Amino acid sequence: MPETPKTEKPTISKRDNLLMALKYLMCTAGAGIIQFVSFTLLNAAAHFDRLPVFLKLFPGAAVTELKYGPSYLVAPALSVIFNFTANRKYTFRSANNVPIAMAKVLGYYLAVSFTPLTLPTKWIGYAS
Repeated sequence: MPETPKTEKPTISKRDNLLMALKYLMCTAGAGIIQFVSFTLLNAAAHFDRLPVFLKLFPGAAVTELKYGPSYLVAPALSVIFNFTANRKYTFRSANNVPIAMAKVLGYYLAVSFTPLTLPTKWIGYAS
């Protein structure tokens, strides 16, 4: 009986591995810069604590929660989208199943990651 050929994983040289690590580092640094700049610009330009819609939506929230909360949610979202897209395109060169992969990343950040743990407690109903 003839043997079936085994599918071998492609080996990555040390140089390629180092280059991939540097690309990953650059994409992550870019995401950090995007998060910092978008948070800063949103805080400087949009005064969420003065908008009547936020005051009506969160009547018991402190002014600092209204000022930083929306910026704090938007900035990491922009950072995650950039980091995901850039790493997928430049670092790992993967273009298959992008919508499925993006949905998984979104689900991870909504369910597991930082957002539920760091929202002001008055917004999510855990205040005592």
